[in-house]
Amino acid sequence: MTRRAISVTAFASLAIAAAMLGGCGGPRHDLTPEMMTLAQRPDDVENINSLTYNENWRMFWGDLARATLTDRPSRLTPQSVPH
Repeated sequence: MTRRAISVTAFASLAIAAAMLGGCGGPRHDLTPEMMTLAQRPDDVENINSLTYNENWRMFWGDLARATLTDRPSRLTPQSVPH
């Protein structure tokens, strides 16, 4: 073998060994790190959760007012009460 063929073979062997040891960064498991669901970012999910939590509490207080009959004036008064 010529001197050039030996150096090319040695270089190729070193390149293959480096690729096997170091790799090319390996597989990426999280291809979309900025997405939390299929169509939403973490900020979008947090916004929806906050809106849902807020609406649920407002509906709870409305339901409680209706259950305790405090959502309208009493109809037992002799005078008319504007509602």
